[in-house]
This record gives sequence, C-alpha cells and structure tokens, in this order.
Amino acid sequence: MIRQNLKASLPSFHLKASLPSFMLLLCPLVLLTTGCSKKADDAENAKDTASDEVITGYLIENADKYVELGDYRGMEVIRDVYPVTDEDVEGEIYGRLQEEAEWTESADPVEDGDLLTLKLGWAVDGGASGTEDDYDFELGMWEYGEEFDSQFYNHKAGDTLQFTTTFEDDIWQDDWAGNTVSFDIQIKSVQRPSYPELTEEYVKEKGYDSIDAYNDAVRAELESEFETSSEQAAMDNALQQAMALSTFKDDFPQELYDAVADVVHTSHELDAQEWGMTPQEYYEMFGITDEIIQDEIVSDVQTKLFVSALYKAEDMQLTQSGYQDYISYLLTLEDYAFYEDAAGLEATIGKENLIWSAYTYNAQKFLYEQAKITEEIFDYTLEDLEVPEDPDADMGEVIIGLEDEYLEDDGEYPEDDGEFTDDSEFTDDGEDG
Repeated sequence: MIRQNLKASLPSFHLKASLPSFMLLLCPLVLLTTGCSKKADDAENAKDTASDEVITGYLIENADKYVELGDYRGMEVIRDVYPVTDEDVEGEIYGRLQEEAEWTESADPVEDGDLLTLKLGWAVDGGASGTEDDYDFELGMWEYGEEFDSQFYNHKAGDTLQFTTTFEDDIWQDDWAGNTVSFDIQIKSVQRPSYPELTEEYVKEKGYDSIDAYNDAVRAELESEFETSSEQAAMDNALQQAMALSTFKDDFPQELYDAVADVVHTSHELDAQEWGMTPQEYYEMFGITDEIIQDEIVSDVQTKLFVSALYKAEDMQLTQSGYQDYISYLLTLEDYAFYEDAAGLEATIGKENLIWSAYTYNAQKFLYEQAKITEEIFDYTLEDLEVPEDPDADMGEVIIGLEDEYLEDDGEYPEDDGEFTDDSEFTDDGEDG
C-alpha cells in the first residue's frame, strides 16, 4: 500500500522508558516515606482515602533476585545547557507561521509546496500494479525522488499524465525498488498554501505590543522548553548510569518478558499504521531488525526490573491521586492535545503503560536528585550526527541509533558482549503485575 502524505497526522504512541519531559508543579506523583502528603485531620480527609490509596500489583515482585543495584548515590551526571540563539527564535517563529497556512484551491500550474490530490494508477514492468483514488501528494518533497516530482511541473488540476520512471533499489516502496514503473495519473485538485507575515498587526492579534515583544516571548518559551528538555535528558542519563552500575542476571521472569515483548511489537505496529505501512514495510524503511527489537525488549525488561528493585530499596510508592495528577498533566501537553480526557488516553496507550511511565519518571527524578550535576554548554553541529559517507547506508539505522543512543562516538554499534542473545533463557518465577 502506498503511504498517504497527509497535512496532519496523529501523535506517535511509541512509549520509551519515559513519556515526554515536563516538570511536576503539583504535589509529587510519587510519595516517598518522608515525602509530601496531606496534613489535614483524618475526619476532614476521609473522602480522599480512596484517591490516596497506594497503587500495587505492577512493580515486579522479587525484582532484586534478577538485579543487584549498584551505588547510585553521588553519580556524576552531565546536564547539557542549550543556549537559545537568535536563529532558534527565528526558526520557531517561521515554523509557527507555516503551521497557520491557509489552503485554497488553485487552478494555476502546480509548484513546490502545493498539495495535490491524485487518482494514481501504477504498474511495474512485468510485475504488480495498483490504484489510489484519492492520494495526497505534496510536490517538492521528493517522496519518490526528484525525477518523479519533475513530471508534474507545468500541469494543473484536471490534467492527466502518463510517464515511466526507473527507481533505485533503495526506494521505500518495495514493489517499485529497482524496477521501471508506468504511471497513469489524474490531478484531481490542487491546494496552495498562503502564510501569514510577521507584522505589527499580526503580533497584536496574538496579544503582543510589538514584534520585539513577540520575539522576547518566543525566546522565553524556548528557554523554558530547553530547560525542561535539559533536565529530562539528564534524568534519563541518571537512570542509564544507575542501571549500568547494577548487575543483571541473564535470565528474566518469562511472564514479564512476554508482556514487554507484546508492548514493543504493538508500539511498532501503531507507528507503522501512522505511516500508512504494514509493520514489515515500516521495519525495512527504518532498518529495524530482529536484533534491534530484541535489544529494545531486553532494555525495557531491565528497566522494569531496576525500577521495581529501586522502589523496594527506597520504600517508594505511587498513589492513585499521584497517578491522576500525572494523567492530568499529560493532557496539558502538546503531544497529548489530541486526547479529550483521561479515558481516551488510557484507552489508546493503556493504563498499565501509563502507570509504568509514572513509576519510571519518578525513579529518574529520584536518581537525578541524588546525583552530582555538572552543567555543560551543548554545542551542537551537524557533524555530531555521524552521517555516513556511504550513499547506500541505511539512514533508518543511523536515526534509530541516534535516538536510542546505540551509537558510540565512532558511529558504530557497540559490540555484543554476549550477555543477552535471542536464545537467552527466561524463567517462570517472579511476576509481572
């Protein structure tokens, strides 16, 4: 199936070790034995008993049988500081202007940036064929390469095109890779965007006295976002360092492993649906191999074991009211604006996943508070991407490596130490809530 190129898409539901970063302004979601709690008398707060009930049945029982915690107090953790530059402010404002585009029907010859709705017919020389009646296609994105896009110039809504294109082997549409494909296309409609300009009138409509005042407000917002991202990244690092200092056995509770594997596969399937692909097409496009999925499962299993053992060692707890506060805050975030209420969020992502995210976030926060924090200015350059010189390199693997920190400084995957492999043994003792 051909992926639809939509103007908007749903947020991704792929859950990593934690949900998007934010600072908790409410009563902490996790109650330590010496932490925050309501101080009013018992009679006045009797109605809150149920909401303050400790959540149980999710942390892994006897997790300390599978992981020996290291000395996580006093770890040295780097916190990157991201200075906000004038270019950052300009880029953010440009992006906001782009998001406010108004789309109108155009009868003029198409140009880059137009959104074309096509009746698309295609046939591989000596192979498969297919049709799409309402295929949205943004010209200039080179979704199928520059040569494909070039066929549309000087045409307009109502025109028909017939042409052939020979694709390279790395085209993401499997049926077309390395083949000559004939196309029979009708341009059903053309929508052209128009963008607002940054003027005094525009910013006053936004509630600002001047362009300078608007720039200052955007800068302040970016500084707040960068501060939050910086703290979350450092918290993530604190968790990873603490796990690296711990010793994991090379077997896990089978029930836990199966549950995590199901979540990982489901999350990838949801991502594939968002891209309009089958899971196999999605895996091939992004270079996701069985080994990468296995590593992801093992990492998530280890994280649950570590978090469970840490909660037991530090006598940490999560309450029902804390969980509800967590959900309420998520619903205020841009990534979750799609959801109208907690029920919708839980129905899509799953209550168990959200509870585990709350557990993990607060474990990160606890470890961060125990660490020795060193701030460093983050000087990001394109060279940091370690983009391979080989034009045939699988960029999916590069992107995944960057996102999940699989890559070492030399841009290579770390060598497998043999501790965990596809044929690792798993035991049936221990429980996964």
